[in-house]
Amino acid sequence: MPAKRRLIVSCIAAAALSLLAGGGIAGQSSPGTDSVDGAAPGPPGAASSTAHGAYLDYGPAGVSRMAELSRWLGGAELRVGHTYLPGDLWVNIEGAPDFLEAWADWRQADPDRMFVLNVPMLERNEERVPDDEVRTLLRAGAAGDYDQHFTRLAERLVGLGVPDTVIVLGWEMNGTTYTHRCGPDPAAWKAYWERIVTAMRAVPGQDFRFDFT
Repeated sequence: MPAKRRLIVSCIAAAALSLLAGGGIAGQSSPGTDSVDGAAPGPPGAASSTAHGAYLDYGPAGVSRMAELSRWLGGAELRVGHTYLPGDLWVNIEGAPDFLEAWADWRQADPDRMFVLNVPMLERNEERVPDDEVRTLLRAGAAGDYDQHFTRLAERLVGLGVPDTVIVLGWEMNGTTYTHRCGPDPAAWKAYWERIVTAMRAVPGQDFRFDFT
């Protein structure tokens, strides 16, 4: 088996085990949508158990654009809000309140809404950090060196009234650019992913779901 294929298979297997240990994921999505059951959207105003939405922008701008997308779709109700935490610095991965407040307000306005948050596993996530350094960082994470950052994020989400946020942790881990990629050490990546889930679930009042992607 080619080396690249072995790497991808190893990473996927590690993530699957993490998922089973971590307690489940959010719903599957059809291409181009955030959907809890993958069904196609019905006509505007039609009753449906499917929640739809789209990633539109970071921070408050993403919230304001949801109304524009709804109008463009003929008045379709958007029940999924989706954004990414910045991965430049730990302080931003911890979820700066001014970044999350608008999303929390949107989520709380309707009990049927869902908030999906992509969370980087390491800072400098888009700086093309070399493999040897990524390996060291993943091992440090697996040893618990970064637990406090994810505890703070969980506390902030609970404090903002969104304890049921769907956490998309370490997305696209089988890539070659993000610092939170698994390639340099799949075993350490798996252990680190599980450790983050454990740290966040230890926060009182949380009801998070973790979606592996």
